[in-house]
Amino acid sequence: MIRNGILVEEQTKAKFQETIDDGLIAVGCGVREKKVAFMNVKVYAVAFYVEKSKYTKQLLDGDFTKAIAIELARDCASKDFYAALDEAVRPRIARIATDMATKEDCDGNFMTTTAEEAEEAEERALDDLDELKRFMSGKDKLPSGEKIAFVFNAKESAIALEMRAFSTTKTFKSHEFARALLDVYVGDDPISPSAKDNFLAGVAALESSKK
Repeated sequence: MIRNGILVEEQTKAKFQETIDDGLIAVGCGVREKKVAFMNVKVYAVAFYVEKSKYTKQLLDGDFTKAIAIELARDCASKDFYAALDEAVRPRIARIATDMATKEDCDGNFMTTTAEEAEEAEERALDDLDELKRFMSGKDKLPSGEKIAFVFNAKESAIALEMRAFSTTKTFKSHEFARALLDVYVGDDPISPSAKDNFLAGVAALESSKK
């Protein structure tokens, strides 16, 4: 629910700005839960932003700038936060690389060059994943209320992803790494299906408001 320019996630009471940067608007939010000792623990709230002038309903593959904003709902060690991201992102990088490597030409033949390019792309993505760990290791503990943003910049082809946290920004250039991370939230198997549903509903509402 948006109140006075603030999007409020009702379960955690986390607050997100309705708009960020130039032209990015929030379309919805939700909760990331993790099962601990047979209980679902609310780890963080997550909001999704789209480029208002260019967005489409294709949240994963749409050619527009988008952002994921996170606010922690509880104290968390940075190594644990990274470990959870690694667990979600690493298999998605492997899947993207496999899809690239097994791509066929117009005659249905596998392409050797494509397989080589896929291996190199996977290595770059894994390097960026390791770089994310080094970036996050600069802070031992993430307190409740800590804000982290991932900005997927479609305006500058050299920039695949910006991570904004701890009062600084880190840039990652692997397209495959950025796509794998985005897939965690808006792919076919998101870590919070209800959050993705809220994002899609928000995009639909934004579309309706334009008519």
